[in-house]
Amino acid sequence: MSHTTSKGGEGPSSEEENVGRWKTSKRAPTNRELEEWHKNCTLPSCNWRKGWEERQRSDQPAQNQDQEKVEREEGKVAEKEEEKEKKEEEEEEWEQEKSRAETLKALHKSCPMKGCIHKADNP
Repeated sequence: MSHTTSKGGEGPSSEEENVGRWKTSKRAPTNRELEEWHKNCTLPSCNWRKGWEERQRSDQPAQNQDQEKVEREEGKVAEKEEEKEKKEEEEEEWEQEKSRAETLKALHKSCPMKGCIHKADNP
C-alpha cells in the first residue's frame, strides 16, 4: 500500500508500517484510524481521505453550535449583570431623592411662606 504523500516520496513510512502491523495483528484498524492515516494522501480517488475530510466538515458545525451556545449563555449572564447594576443604581438614586426630600422638609419646617410645598405637614 504505497501512497504518495503530500510530503513527497514513496515507499513505506512509519504510518504504513503501522498498517502492516494491523494486518498481522488480530485487530483490524477502525475506519477512523484508516481515515486518519489517509488524511494526507494525495490520490484524488482516495476514499479514506474523503471520509476524513467529510468527518472534519461534519464535526465543524457541532463545534460552531457549541461556540454559539456559550456566547448566548455569556450574553445572558452579561444582560443579568447589567440589569442588576441598573436596578442598584435606580435604588441608590431613589434613596438620594428620598434623603433630599427629607432634608428639604426639615429645612422648611418653620418656613413662613404659606403653602410651602416642602413643609412636612403640607401634602
